[in-house]
Amino acid sequence: MGAAQQSGGAPPCDDVYPGQIHMAKHIVDPMHLSQGFVGHTPPSAMDWAAYQQVQAGGAAQLGHPSPFINYGTHHGQESQSIWRSPGFLGLSFLALCTIAAVLWRFHYDGFYGLVKTGPPPPPQWALDLLPQIGDQDHLKRGECKNPFRQQVEDIFGGTRVEGYPAGTPGDEDFITWNSGKKIEGEFGPVVFSDKAAALRATLIQQGWNHRILYHGTENPFVTSILTGGFLNSDGWHGVGIYATSTFAHSQCYAPGDGESILKLEVYWNPVNQSQYFNHVPHNSLANDVYVIRDPLLVYPVELMRCCPEELTCR
Repeated sequence: MGAAQQSGGAPPCDDVYPGQIHMAKHIVDPMHLSQGFVGHTPPSAMDWAAYQQVQAGGAAQLGHPSPFINYGTHHGQESQSIWRSPGFLGLSFLALCTIAAVLWRFHYDGFYGLVKTGPPPPPQWALDLLPQIGDQDHLKRGECKNPFRQQVEDIFGGTRVEGYPAGTPGDEDFITWNSGKKIEGEFGPVVFSDKAAALRATLIQQGWNHRILYHGTENPFVTSILTGGFLNSDGWHGVGIYATSTFAHSQCYAPGDGESILKLEVYWNPVNQSQYFNHVPHNSLANDVYVIRDPLLVYPVELMRCCPEELTCR
């Protein structure tokens, strides 16, 4: 044994216990032992015995610190510094925000909300119909018993007031038989048929404008209008669908309290509004009457009860 070791000093390098050197090369800390020495050469039985001796204080008895303990302490300090670094904390926060945003979107929109890129494309039949709206056949769509009228009834069939069943389209005889009858009205928002909803959405997607107008009528006619589309009237300013821009004036065309006012969305192509509907002069204070040329331009959105406002019929 060397003189330095006999005098109690630190041993020279060649006097370090061989097991310590071998173990220091292969073992980072005790945790690696429990993990099967992944990435390291497993120690021999002699190395394991040496490791246990060092952990029990054998290294201290040899007069120098344990390389296992020192290495393990240094390794732990490096791990803590990584976890506490600003970069790691920033990335963790960003990951948590991303996960929270995805979960929120999934909760409100379902799986489709994660993958959708916009509204679904309009059906081809609706795109093909747009150029025909307001064309030379517009009057036929407002008259009964012809193929053009059947097209309108096919689109609006099933449209109804929310909470009420859909009715059936009426013709001139229906109007004659039911005019003046008193029945309870159906009031509330309108639920469109699938085709009416699709055509309305197509008009919006294709850049058509719309505005709100009102139409007063008798209660028995409401279900026929909703499920079959409007029929034309022959008024002072020609054939078409008459409506007003104010609710108050529309009350003049409903026969009393408890009768119906239809709130309408009326659409037109901004390229040529006059092809679709026009303001017409009216001998009243409101002077707000319009004539609409095609039933496919008119979408009732709500049934309102007459007559809470002061009448403006003159």
